[in-house]
Order: sequence, then structure tokens, then C-alpha cells
Amino acid sequence: MSKIENANIILTGAAGDLGHLLSEEFITRGAARLALLDVNADKLQSLKDSLNATKTDVYTFLCDLSDPLQIEKTVKEIKSIFGLPTILIHNAGLLINKPFWECSDSEINQIITINSTALFRMTKAFLPDMLSANKGHIVTIASAAGLIASAGLASYPASKFAAVGFNETLRQELNQLHSAVRSTVVCPFYISTQMVPGVSSRIPILLPVLKPEYVSKKIVRAIEKNQKQLLLPRMLYTIPLLKLLPVSIFDFILRLFGINQAAKTIHKEPK
Repeated sequence: MSKIENANIILTGAAGDLGHLLSEEFITRGAARLALLDVNADKLQSLKDSLNATKTDVYTFLCDLSDPLQIEKTVKEIKSIFGLPTILIHNAGLLINKPFWECSDSEINQIITINSTALFRMTKAFLPDMLSANKGHIVTIASAAGLIASAGLASYPASKFAAVGFNETLRQELNQLHSAVRSTVVCPFYISTQMVPGVSSRIPILLPVLKPEYVSKKIVRAIEKNQKQLLLPRMLYTIPLLKLLPVSIFDFILRLFGINQAAKTIHKEPK
């Protein structure tokens, strides 16, 4: 099991709703040091001010994960403070709610870079130290959109498919090395956060919009259990079976569940 207590934890996308809750969970469980990365300076400072971290050393780092030079600088700063990181959590993400052909090249590049390329850069920076110590845990918070694509979300599903593939490749390479370093991928359905305000589900009894408090607790538990894959809700575990169906039937089921319609509800005000 990966212990949170006395761990040195790096968390990207820390100033968002889920990142905030994860930070609180790690502090509650006695993490030794917590490195919080985000691109929003005001929200990052607000997060640090709100945390009741009496036994955890909390450090904040302003870092744009689309900029490799900022990543390099931040990694050096973290290593000088932490030494060996215990847990690396890829939580940062970017979503643009429109068809990909309406996106500029810059928008597409930013989505792919933050949601996918940054995983490689950050992991490459810390994994060698984990391998040398033969311990550590890398957590990739992807999305259900990395298992089933949804219309109207620009390049987001493609970037999350890449995130899922990144974790699978990482897991197989760690297996080949017989390493004790662990990996976990998390694929949640929509979470009720500021990223997708007002989003709704056609069949909430089977595919509910998830509460971030619930998701954060499940992620922490998955880390502690060394769970290789966490899909939320459990309905998502049927996806491999659904993909055995003919494409036309599979697409019909997606329409039935309103998968492609959910993105259209994002800009609506919550009821």
C-alpha cells in the first residue's frame, strides 16, 4: 500500500475544486510535504491560506504546464526542497466546450500539451529518482472521456485518451522492470466543478454527475490501496464490453445515455 502519512506529494492543478479537496485529504492523512502547482496565482495563494496544515509543510509553485521551461524550473525547486517525491498526481486539466474544428490551433495545442504532454514531462522529471529508490506512486487523473469520446468538447477527449494510454504504457514499463513504483489512472464521469458548471446527465441513476468530495476520497483510497484503475461511477467498468458491440449499436447506446448531449448543458446555470 502507498502510505499518505509522511509522504512527499506533488499535485498539479491544485487550485481547482478537486485539487483543493485532495490537498485537504492529504493534510488530514498526515502528508509530510505538499507541493501545490497551478497556473492561477491568486487561487493558489487562496488555497494555501485556507489549508489547516499544522503538521504538513505546504509549498506553492506557480507553473504553466504548457511551458517546458517553467516545468524545468519548478522541478528543480521541488527537488531542492523535497529530495525524493513519494507521490506525483497529474490533476491539471483544460477543457474547451466547443467542436474541435471551431478551435484555433493554439487552443488545440494548449489542450493537448496540458492534458497529455505535461504528463510525460513531469513524470520524466521525477520517475528516475523513484526508480532508483524503488518506491513511489504516479497518479493520472484522466476522464471517462478518455474511455468514450464525447462530441462538443474540442480536443479534450483525444487528450484524455492519450492520458489513459500514457498510464497504461507507464504501468507496463514498470511491470517490465519489476519495479515497486506504482501507477493509478482515474477516469471519472463529469464532476460538479467550476470546469463544467451546470452539467447534467440524462440518466443520473446510472451516470450521475459526481460530487467532488466523493471523488477526492475515492482517489485517496485508490492510492492507498495501490489500485491500478479507478472508474467512477462503476457503470464505466462495462465500457470494454460495450465496445465489443457493432459500432452502430455502440453509438446508439451513447445517444440513449445522452453522452453527446451532456456537453451542451455545461454553460447552463445549475438548477
